[in-house]
Amino acid sequence: MSLDQFLRAGSAATEAEIAEVALRLGIAGLRELSFIKLSNGQARRARIARALLSKPALLILDNPSLGLDVAGRGELDLILGDLVKAGQRVLLVAPPDRIPEWVTNVLKLGGSSRHNEAESSERIARDASTIRSEDSASRLRDAVIELHHVNVTHGGKPILTDVSWTVREGERWALLGPNGAGKTTLLSLLCGDHPQAYANDIRLFGQRRGSGESIWDVKRRVGIVSPELHLYFTTPLNAFEAAVTGFHDVLSFREATPEQASIVREFFTHFGLMHLGNKPFARLSSGEQRLVLLVRALVKRPALLILDEPFQGFDGEMVERVRSWLDRELRADQTLIFVSHLAEEIPQSVTMRREIVAGRIVG
Repeated sequence: MSLDQFLRAGSAATEAEIAEVALRLGIAGLRELSFIKLSNGQARRARIARALLSKPALLILDNPSLGLDVAGRGELDLILGDLVKAGQRVLLVAPPDRIPEWVTNVLKLGGSSRHNEAESSERIARDASTIRSEDSASRLRDAVIELHHVNVTHGGKPILTDVSWTVREGERWALLGPNGAGKTTLLSLLCGDHPQAYANDIRLFGQRRGSGESIWDVKRRVGIVSPELHLYFTTPLNAFEAAVTGFHDVLSFREATPEQASIVREFFTHFGLMHLGNKPFARLSSGEQRLVLLVRALVKRPALLILDEPFQGFDGEMVERVRSWLDRELRADQTLIFVSHLAEEIPQSVTMRREIVAGRIVG
């Protein structure tokens, strides 16, 4: 399904109305693209656009800024503010630190009580310093990811242009860039079944993509969290069972061994999830689902951990708890790629950065 078809589905909007809404949300030039090719931020804008095209009496938006970069959040606030001024009624669900100026009434709901883990800044700084002191030695370590002059196009439009990047064992990287810059495509080349992975020189753990490995060979050594991952869990599972699938890289039920069950319980206890273990995964809040899927990525202690905007839906306390865990608990030989729009979310142990702008590596 193209973005254009997505916008038209179930809507009686005219072409002029669709074009206007698409233009206002910055997706007018993407209408011919396949919806699944959109970045997380672009897809979120598209969903908001389709909601607007239905001309609702009450527009309900649940954390609409998730997945948007700073500029995108500002633009969306202006768009929604204009809608409110024009008479559109809006119910916005958002964390306390992201309430825009156009909001006139606020209802604050109490959060669940969690054990407050106190980590000293000296301990975290010491851990980060230790990792930085190992950066020079990391040059001698094996390459985990190698990209050599990678180019990706779609419909004649360049998505990635001449991208080269080497990531070595034990390194901690932040991958930055605005919505639509190419981050999602880059990650799908590494760990997904993107068809253009095989037309480029891309190596993972020393083996070139397309040289005989299966996607399961890739997933076995990789743990990944993405903003869309929870949408693929359509098989009825409870929260505990969803986390166990991380040992097997599947989305369906697998019986846990006693050792695996113990590991999942340890993570659930640490992140305050034990009370949700038997609750259906589909009935969890989006933040709870993403926390369960973060545990799913961590349980097998993967050689390569890719966290694509992992803190969406988390409150400030949980963000700090997870950042602290990553800083303290990742093994020295585990490699981390952390994708975020917000510099304050990046763990202190991350010492290296790559930025993508318009499909090119900069800086």
